Amino acid sequence: MVLKKKVIAGTIAASLTFTALAGLPLSDKGLAEKLGINVAYAADSNIKLADWASKIKKQLSAQQAVYSQSVADAVYLKGEEEFSVASVTYAVYNGTPNLSVSTSVYDIAKPVVGKLNLTDKDGNDIQEDFSNLVAGLIKFMFNQDTNAFNALRDEPSIVNAVYAVDPTMTFADLDTFLFDTNTGVQASLISKLNGLSATDVLALGTDPVARNKFFDELFASVLTSSNSSKVVQLLLAQGVTSADFADVVRNFRFYVGPEIFDKAAAELFTAYRTVFYTPPYTGGGGGTSSVISPSVAQLAQELADLKGKIAAATGDEKDKLIAQAVSKTNEVVEKILTLDLSSQVQNVNGKATLTLSAADVTKLITAVSDAKKALADAVGSSDGLNVGEITINLGAIAQSGASVSLPQELWTLANDSKADGVAIKIGELSATLPVGTFTEAVTLGVTIETGDAASSVTSGVYGKSVASDVYGFDLQVGGKEVEQFNKAITLRLPLKNLTGVDKELLTTGRVEADGTISTQGGTIDGEFIVEPRYSFSKYFVFENKVTFNDIAKVQAWAGRQIQVVAAKGAIEGKSAGVFAPQDKITRAEFAKILITALNLDNTLATSSKFSDVPASHWAAPYIAVAAEQGIINGKTPSTFAPNATITRAEMATMIARALKVTQGLKDIDNAEAALSVFKDASKIGSAFRSSVAWAAASDIIIGANGKFLPNDNATRAEAAVIIYRAINFKPQA
Repeated sequence: MVLKKKVIAGTIAASLTFTALAGLPLSDKGLAEKLGINVAYAADSNIKLADWASKIKKQLSAQQAVYSQSVADAVYLKGEEEFSVASVTYAVYNGTPNLSVSTSVYDIAKPVVGKLNLTDKDGNDIQEDFSNLVAGLIKFMFNQDTNAFNALRDEPSIVNAVYAVDPTMTFADLDTFLFDTNTGVQASLISKLNGLSATDVLALGTDPVARNKFFDELFASVLTSSNSSKVVQLLLAQGVTSADFADVVRNFRFYVGPEIFDKAAAELFTAYRTVFYTPPYTGGGGGTSSVISPSVAQLAQELADLKGKIAAATGDEKDKLIAQAVSKTNEVVEKILTLDLSSQVQNVNGKATLTLSAADVTKLITAVSDAKKALADAVGSSDGLNVGEITINLGAIAQSGASVSLPQELWTLANDSKADGVAIKIGELSATLPVGTFTEAVTLGVTIETGDAASSVTSGVYGKSVASDVYGFDLQVGGKEVEQFNKAITLRLPLKNLTGVDKELLTTGRVEADGTISTQGGTIDGEFIVEPRYSFSKYFVFENKVTFNDIAKVQAWAGRQIQVVAAKGAIEGKSAGVFAPQDKITRAEFAKILITALNLDNTLATSSKFSDVPASHWAAPYIAVAAEQGIINGKTPSTFAPNATITRAEMATMIARALKVTQGLKDIDNAEAALSVFKDASKIGSAFRSSVAWAAASDIIIGANGKFLPNDNATRAEAAVIIYRAINFKPQA
């Protein structure tokens, strides 16, 4: 009896090791007939096998996967290509394998099968036949060829090898082992993959540490003494551990070739997760369980427990408990509104396409509403709820374009919950749509150009280093294309090719209708550039080195600042190579520089506030934005004096107000104390005192010899330095 148990343990051990990655159910037809098991049950298992394999194969095709087939081709059954035993060669893509360099499947699986006695009930060695079955399982995992696998399974030698099993073991036991919703291999796979983002899933194919950890934890979660599965108990009785299974996977990776295995594994992990992933809401394309309901239900219970404590507490203790309740609610709501929808993406006409349905959003609305009610019940109000952004993540895509359709109901949710925005993430790229702008269904289109296609677009900056792919965007609202927006859509473009590049000089380039490139600026945030846009086109990032021949006298204190601000397109030379650093700067010029540098420019902006700034004025859009945002008030209620030279006090005031708008900053507590350090503080007008105090305290504008010199006119070099400080300003924590 022990001998028989070792045989089935060996068969299942190999199955688990390789079916863990693909989640394949064992086909049972031939074995069922041999053992006299109900053939209808086995037929049902075969249907399940074919159905699952078909789904995975279809997804691999949609991903344009190629490496998984290369790995399958590197696995040879006994008798193929004159191999006397099942073997593995080094995999190649679009080439001919070297058949003289091979490793037996038995040696690869030895960490597990070496612990097993591979003889049948009569004492005959079944190592070769057993290895052939293992090879077939491996091959099937990578090519999903059910016909070939079923043919192998029905071979007499394979059936005879597997027949030497414990007579008490049934297919129901195997089914429990593989598919039990709590302890089966399938449940463990789904649980672990659902706990990973699409990016983390891709990392399993490229990061050996992450992949090894994944397999170790997966096998450990199945092979536990508390798992009542007969199969698990047999494996444990033979001393098989989760580390043994993980070692088999690592062995196979080494002998088939790490590079191709990693790429094939990434293809399979992505396909498997896409097909079987449960999205973070019920419905929406076949999801079978909900993360929302349990999360909100658990939150409601936790808040109910806190409610009594809050009612009984006083002072600081009460405040801490309320803060705890608010924090818990915000955490749950953030999870609810962070949607990893990579499994819902379809390949439609060569585009990665996602359509979020109204029914899906209704479930989100209900969940957020329930969370708000639970918070209000616990602390008396839901005012502390901070939704943040609603994130819709498509994950990494293989296509060169994407289309994301959002229903009108999503904007109802965003408005009612006071969300900061709706962020659409495609790989590392993201576009955040503003709340309070859209009331109809919205479709965002994205194109991604790389290689030669990108080079043809970026030729307008020939000789400059290009630091990103080329991204094109378009937007439809209510089915109609919209080219300009009242509120900015914030683009976050991933950077690349940064070796030898001066990151401070990186700027966003916009491709104009005639193919020329205009400089748009942008803020560097790690390995990304962030750029708010009021209109769409094609965009990319490049290093914009601008040189001037007349800044030697100010090089020491303003040279770098002039170079950076000019690179962003915020300040321009008077002519080619001429910056004129000592020239005075006008109020209109400074308004344009400031609004451009802080990415507030909007060509749609208009204003009739100032009679001396007609719509035809070159700076009218910039002055209109500044007036609309409360950055400028004018010389008088109805005049701006655009051609008047700007004073240091006026410049400080505009800078301070602009940073308050963009970063939500507040006035300093004691402005007069901050101004007292200047000998000429009395000369600072009452309308400027608060802003000058803030700008001085924040080191945006620095005095000279103990004086602020509020009424002195600023030069172009001084303006560049001040703008440089403004765009790099980070509020103290």
